[in-house]
Order: sequence, then structure tokens, then C-alpha cells
Amino acid sequence: MRAFCTKVLLFLAPVFVLSALLEGALRRIPNDYSFKRAYLDRHAQDIEVLILGSSHSYYDIDPAYMKVRAFNASHVSQSIKYDDYILDKYWDRLERLRVVVWPISYFSLFWELEEGLESWRVKDYAIYYDCPYHRYSIRSRLEILNGTMTSHMRRLARFYGGHRSDVRCSQTGCIVPPAQPSRQDLMETGAEAVVRHRPADHANVGRILRRLETRLRRCREKGIEVVFITTPTWITYRSGVSQADWTLIQSSIEALCEKYDNVSYFNYLADARFVEDDFRNADHLNAQGARKFSRMLNDLIEERMRVVDESDDFRVNRVSASRGSAN
Repeated sequence: MRAFCTKVLLFLAPVFVLSALLEGALRRIPNDYSFKRAYLDRHAQDIEVLILGSSHSYYDIDPAYMKVRAFNASHVSQSIKYDDYILDKYWDRLERLRVVVWPISYFSLFWELEEGLESWRVKDYAIYYDCPYHRYSIRSRLEILNGTMTSHMRRLARFYGGHRSDVRCSQTGCIVPPAQPSRQDLMETGAEAVVRHRPADHANVGRILRRLETRLRRCREKGIEVVFITTPTWITYRSGVSQADWTLIQSSIEALCEKYDNVSYFNYLADARFVEDDFRNADHLNAQGARKFSRMLNDLIEERMRVVDESDDFRVNRVSASRGSAN
């Protein structure tokens, strides 16, 4: 039996060694998660405005067009749970933080990252942000167990052979638009995205709202304003949004605004200032649209800061978006 075990170990040893070398090589490829983690490690104490959220922030909000010191800490498919984790990780080091911009999308109150097709992204928080949520999950701790060997080899060849990393964002965290951008079909992408985002049920709503409330209270204690926003979409997306789901989202966020005087909500979902040429696809802006939206947010944030500075009271002259319809 001992001889058999020895032979098995000798047989498997090269597999373990090669796997470890492959894992190490993949982890050394810079990506958005490692870049943003490094930026926050170095500059958290200087940030005045922190932008959270999913791809709706990643594509739509470019801090380069803001006059305040802002950073976009969003990632594709990032859920409120991981927004809160990033905020909490740097909580004591965000010494100058005055505003948290927290997007609320169609899926935000219904969906957890672990539940969908994008669940493989959990490993990026475990590996690159030291997130402890899935510390006992081997799959969530290893690059080699997420993706195919072909995709791993392609990444290795691109970086080690062509010196191209996986970092897609700018120095301030927004996606870098392609040199020759092309607009995707707004009809097709609207129909596809709304189906992807439509909740199966409302089982997660209570837990997600409790998480938000805990963070809002802590922000109030530190004098930090939270600005909830809903980013612009094209009509082919928003026309497919369930009115019942959207009413639940709106009423839940408005209730938080009423309960916490450091919280505001601004709904740009159907904002008429955004035209067809501003969109990359039905629920993401292109570079032109992101520039327009980021400047609008800058004006809004500067106004909120001014009001709070002058009044020393979050409720004075407080702005709130109209409830309206998703359509």
C-alpha cells in the first residue's frame, strides 16, 4: 500500500508543480481588480468621492471629468455586497471621503454575484482584494479553476509574449474606450440585457436593504453623503423593465432617503438629455455619453458639497429625483 501511494504521489507531483506555476503566472498578469486594489492601497486617504457599482458605473462614470478627487471602484457585475466590502476594506483610510456615489440598477436589490452566470468573478475579490467571504471554497481561491485552459494560455501569451495586460480601466477607474468604438444594436442589446437583469424572485431584497442601511448609518456618523443614482438607458432597455419590480426599487430607495438625511437619489434612467449617439449599447453609455454624464454628476456633487458646507445640515435644500416610470 505504501509503495502504491508513493507511486501515485510521484505521478501527481508534476501536475501539482505545473498547476502552481500556472496559477502564479496567471496571478502576475495585471487586471482591473489588482490595479484598483493597488490604487486604493496607495491613495484611499486622498479620495473625496468614491464611485461604486457594476458595469453601469464602469462604463458611464469617468472621474477624469470631475473637478473633485474621485475614483471609480466599480467592476463588471459587482453587486451591492461587494460594493460594501470594498468600502468597508478602506473605511478607516478614507479620511477625506465626502460622497459615495452608489448606482441602483434594475437588478441591484434582487441579485447576488454568487447566483448568476458571472459567479466566477467571486475569485477576483478573493484573490485580489483578500475578500474572506468564500475562504473555504477552493474554486473561489484559484485562477486555474475558473475559465478554460485555452483562455488561460491566451492570457499568458498576450501578456508574456505581447506585453498586454488585462487592465481595461483608466488611472481613475473608468473603462478606457476602444480607439475605434462601434455602437451595438440598441434594439437587440436592450432586449437581451433586460432579460438578463430581470429577477427570478425578490428573495434577496430584505438582506440587501439591511446591508445598505448598515452602511448608510455608518456614513452618517462620519458625515459622508451617499448619492444613489440610476444611470441612463435607451428606451429598448427600459421599456422591458417590469413596472412592479421598478416600483419596488424606487419605493425602497426613496424610503432610505426619507429615513437617512445624508442620502439622496437621482434617477437618470429615462433622461431625455441622452440621445441615441450617446450609447454604446442599450444600457451603457459610450465615451461621449460618459463624458456628458460625468460632467452632470460633477455639477451635482459639487452642489451637494456646497449645500452641506453652508448649512451643516444634510436636509437643507436637499434634492430628490422624481419617482416617475421606468418607461
